[in-house]
Amino acid sequence: MLALGTIAHRIGAYLQWLPNTYRLHGIHSPYVFHLQRNCLIATSDQGDVDDCSRFRESVLADGTLLDVLHQGVASTTLSNGRIPASVVAKTMGASLNRMLLLRRLSKYLQAQSILELGGNLGLGTYGLLGTKPDVQIISVEGNASFAAYAQERLDSRVKVISKRFDAFLNDDQNKYDLIYLDGHHDGQATLDYVQQLLPRLTDHGVIVLDDIHWSRDMTAGWNAIRTLPGYEVSIDCYELGMIARNPGQAREHFAIRL
Repeated sequence: MLALGTIAHRIGAYLQWLPNTYRLHGIHSPYVFHLQRNCLIATSDQGDVDDCSRFRESVLADGTLLDVLHQGVASTTLSNGRIPASVVAKTMGASLNRMLLLRRLSKYLQAQSILELGGNLGLGTYGLLGTKPDVQIISVEGNASFAAYAQERLDSRVKVISKRFDAFLNDDQNKYDLIYLDGHHDGQATLDYVQQLLPRLTDHGVIVLDDIHWSRDMTAGWNAIRTLPGYEVSIDCYELGMIARNPGQAREHFAIRL
């Protein structure tokens, strides 16, 4: 159960965020205008809705027992032990709306190389897959049981690695078009990860950060990330944040309702 202080923070952060949000007519950056209109608030293709729904429902109906061993601060909704995949997916997995947003973003960016930190059971990963036959995704998941489960359900375009984020980043030097960070909900850790990830973005790459207002600590981390060099656009969607490289554009920040 969430502490009252955490609940109060989330309400306060939302009330601070809401009056600063942009609608389409208020966005003067062509890059962000098109991203908002054609991706963030666009209607998903029905084929993608059906595809992601089928995958998610199959996991929600799966009674396979998995070992739960918490790696990140946010893993407070389940106790350590053996838990059905269905419960893990319902409690910790990506929602259908999040899967569809990731699918739209992957397709919009025409992402060829994608990194996911915090794959869980592969719901978000499946959203990221999109329709490109040659897309390559690396999904890093600290829980070995979750990682093995996801790898069994995802196709050969995805390589699931069971490793701590910091250990993976110390060894990895690849470049990515899209990075999705959904794990280890600690503000300082998130800031450290982003500092390591920024040099690995391609020229028009995007990093998506989940739960940026999950706690005071995470909001502080997000605010610090907004001051980092190495990118041109930051977007606060309340539930998630985005930072994007768009060479030639002046540095700008936006708050956008999804």
